[in-house]
Amino acid sequence: MRISILILQLFLIQLLIGQNQNPFNGYLPMMKTSSLNWASAMNKNETILFEAQPTIYYQIYNQYRQDSLAKKQALYVYFQSHFRMYNEESLPVKTPSYMGFIGWQKSYNWVRKSQFTWLLETGHYSNGQSRSTWNEQFEDGSDSSEAAYRAINNESNLSQLLNRSTGNFSVNLSRIRFQYVIPQKREQENRVLLHKIALEYLRYHAAFAMLIDYTDGISDVEIIGENQFQLEYESVFETVNRSRLTFNQECTYLAGSHPSINPIRLKSTISFFPKDWVTGFFVSYIHGHDNYNYRIVDSRNQVQLGIHFDFYNLRQHRL
Repeated sequence: MRISILILQLFLIQLLIGQNQNPFNGYLPMMKTSSLNWASAMNKNETILFEAQPTIYYQIYNQYRQDSLAKKQALYVYFQSHFRMYNEESLPVKTPSYMGFIGWQKSYNWVRKSQFTWLLETGHYSNGQSRSTWNEQFEDGSDSSEAAYRAINNESNLSQLLNRSTGNFSVNLSRIRFQYVIPQKREQENRVLLHKIALEYLRYHAAFAMLIDYTDGISDVEIIGENQFQLEYESVFETVNRSRLTFNQECTYLAGSHPSINPIRLKSTISFFPKDWVTGFFVSYIHGHDNYNYRIVDSRNQVQLGIHFDFYNLRQHRL
């Protein structure tokens, strides 16, 4: 119950952030949105009640409020949590994860108000657990835990071996992402159609920012693979009464992961935002690996139903 109240409080804070001009709510062309949803199971032995991904940004330096600039940039930090509650009495919330990043984005306005943006981000991703990932009897980092890791081979089924309650997951990661936005105005109807396409390369690594190595090993990186590629397309359609309908398609590929991990993740999402709302309702269909820290070893078809928050998107591209 306390966890549920905490998550709801985080979302209320997120809503309040969107109401005032302060370092927590500056516009960025590429932002992670907060969400709360139900999801079908990714593993036959676990039933998901709901999951939440509250996200908060802090703007260190931001030029995106200056409309007169053809080139804009921003420096920022952001924090994203990922909680998943299961239908279990003893430990309903298992291995909640946390991401913290420092990032920089730069945009160029092109012809017909199209916009090209690229970003660089580096940070840390962890679930903060203390036990061995592959044997719950051992402390993480102990000789016995390392032996359990070394016993893994190409024929191992990691989904069956995974310590789902207390298994530790910890990696550093950096990403570079390119996005191109094409807004179109339908003059007779005074409506906007927005197209976005983005390409991302993400690299998992042991050293923070690829410079500071404070870890004892890189076993997590060796399991999930060092390289991840993602292609994303989104179209945003504004209706006559200024409601929004969006379609989003993400295609993710893991390179160099363990053979038992499905390297592919395909996610299709349809969202509806009522007139001028920042809260939207969405349905998603997912095929491929899970994205809940070490549950990346699970793979299945999944359906999600929920709400997410988008304070900007279309309104930043009115022509």
